[in-house]
Amino acid sequence: MKASERKVNEMTAKTSPLKAIKAKCLDCMGGHKKEVKLCPSVECPLWNFRNGHKPKVTVFNLDAENGD
Repeated sequence: MKASERKVNEMTAKTSPLKAIKAKCLDCMGGHKKEVKLCPSVECPLWNFRNGHKPKVTVFNLDAENGD
């Protein structure tokens, strides 16, 4: 294993999933925090998590809407 691969493995083991996503988004936007917030790629599966926290989710009760 190369030294760079070893370092990546060490970083990944110590990083939470949300921090890893935030780091990926920073990398994608060239390291600019402001650009991460303004990211236009809403189709990206990481988009809702780009700021390093879980998004608020609204749950709909379909049975209540249908009158059942």
